[in-house]
Amino acid sequence: RIGQELPLGVTVQGAVCVLHTGPTDVVWLDKLKSRLVSRGAKVAFVNVETLQTFTLDSKLPYSIVVNRLSDALPPPLARFAVSFMTYAAAQGLPVINGAAAYATATSKISQHALFHASQLATPQTFLVRNSMDAELAMPAFRGEKVLFKPNAGSFGKGIREFSDLDSLREHSQRPAAFGNDGVALLQKYHNVESVHRVFVLEQKVQCGVSVAIERKSAFT
Repeated sequence: RIGQELPLGVTVQGAVCVLHTGPTDVVWLDKLKSRLVSRGAKVAFVNVETLQTFTLDSKLPYSIVVNRLSDALPPPLARFAVSFMTYAAAQGLPVINGAAAYATATSKISQHALFHASQLATPQTFLVRNSMDAELAMPAFRGEKVLFKPNAGSFGKGIREFSDLDSLREHSQRPAAFGNDGVALLQKYHNVESVHRVFVLEQKVQCGVSVAIERKSAFT
């Protein structure tokens, strides 16, 4: 039975499955569990890094799946997480922050498309996969500064600023510059003092945060 093949604590039928990595005694998991338990729910934490074998021929023992995974997971682990959520959804289980939302969070290309669909203003951007792509795209910026941004990754990791083609060409000849999925964005640079992050749930703005940009630190 599937309950015998899953980690200890996951065998409770009808539990709320919370996908995560690392320890569970952190505030974003502890508070979630407390609120769910206060409403009479049973909670099963499932660590996608250590999840053991289970049969694909039986229904998962959960009532719902809640994804609390970071969008900065290594690509192989992120792909497994997407597969697990898709598998759960195919069984009819509701999945909160499911495969489509999570995949968008892990890809700047997908986010750019979402911004366009929402009619939000976005900087001029080109998809590039090698140094030749970067060289072909650069003239469109007419000598203005650009940002070279790996498609995958968070917290500004790997983002570089360029104002000349020679430096960009040298950087783009390094395969590692394209991050862990081999794709990057070349984007017009806008000099701003802060960025704004807005959190939306079910078409309602939940909160907004303004973050000052420190010029000596990495881009965000």
